[in-house]
Amino acid sequence: FQAEDGIRDRSPSRGLGDVYKRQVIDIGYKALELDPNDPEANRIMGSIKFYFEKDFELGKHHFEKAKNLNPSDIWLISRYVLMLIYMGDIEKAVSEIQRAMRLDPFSNDVLIIQEGICHYWLKDYDKSINCFQKIKIPGYALFYLAAAHMKNKDSERAIEKLKEAKAITGQSVDEFVNSLAYTKDDMVEDLLNTLNSISV
Repeated sequence: FQAEDGIRDRSPSRGLGDVYKRQVIDIGYKALELDPNDPEANRIMGSIKFYFEKDFELGKHHFEKAKNLNPSDIWLISRYVLMLIYMGDIEKAVSEIQRAMRLDPFSNDVLIIQEGICHYWLKDYDKSINCFQKIKIPGYALFYLAAAHMKNKDSERAIEKLKEAKAITGQSVDEFVNSLAYTKDDMVEDLLNTLNSISV
């Protein structure tokens, strides 16, 4: 699901079409019915519940179950971490990222982006910036990088990175923030207000 990469594309011309989305959801329910203890089936059901049906607690249950069924799977950990970030449980997300990085010292960009997002919410903007600068293909992470520079009172870098973010993703600030799955309004408002304060 695109939502699991941090983006919920609400545009009718992009992302999953309604018919295909329904088919995927039906397959997810069937997979879990066939094997309730399959890690991937639980991960998919976590995505369905959390991102599409907005049943956050049941979504969390399935993400946790997927992770616990296969605790060394870095991909499953990263999906669990993203869910924790969206729920505002940043300290727990950091703990899971650290565990994943111990399992895989050569961590991929997904975990590094998530680490950068966590540092942003913990108001450690230097560490956040450092994480995002390690990313080979930053994509939507450039929005967070711009926001971190702005929080650090470096408006010149913030403007530069926000321009890059818009050019690479094709999204406006509002489109980007509205595409995220945060469950806490104050987090959405903080990110939106910070990005909108950048004069581009």
